[in-house]
Amino acid sequence: MTEEHPLQNTWTFYYYERPASAEDYLKSIHSIGSFNTCEKFWSFYSHMVRPDKLKTDMALQMFKEGYKAIWEDEAIKNGGQITIRLQKKLFPFVWEKLVLNMIGEQISQSIIGVVASSKQRGDSIELWIDFKSQDPTEKEAEKLDMIRTLIEKLNIAGKLRFKYTDFSQFKSENPATQKKSEFYMLDNGVVKRTEYISLKKPQTTPESQ
Repeated sequence: MTEEHPLQNTWTFYYYERPASAEDYLKSIHSIGSFNTCEKFWSFYSHMVRPDKLKTDMALQMFKEGYKAIWEDEAIKNGGQITIRLQKKLFPFVWEKLVLNMIGEQISQSIIGVVASSKQRGDSIELWIDFKSQDPTEKEAEKLDMIRTLIEKLNIAGKLRFKYTDFSQFKSENPATQKKSEFYMLDNGVVKRTEYISLKKPQTTPESQ
């Protein structure tokens, strides 16, 4: 019997198709299967559709055991997500890089999931985060470190743009009390926070495959 190579965590692949009603959101998240070894991962991944082939309003998701793409979940009430908008030609490249680095624990233990979405306004990948610390200074430092690591692992040339949104922003019904999204970019080798960056036309050229 071939020896299997265990992963540090158990992960689950899901697919999502936008329902007609928001009340049916949970019913629209379907499990593809769970895995905790490299071999089991490939048994699922090798047969899955790639993100660039997704129909509009569909998504692929991968989450750690105990988590789903539900920002209302109390377990991640202090978390948030990093959004990267992509040209379709780079969609499968970035998705594969991310899932491989995540199951190999090469980015951050705080990342609990990834969502690749095809929408009318464009394709995007969201990294879902459950921060270890809620101290604002430590949280900001972890975000910057996470983005630096993403830039290194994805190896994409040009000015990379990232949008960070707290899950609390989705919960607030009063725009006046909502925490605004934060924008980050790579500038001369340094990750910097800025007031606003358009994510509509990112530079999306992989330096190496």
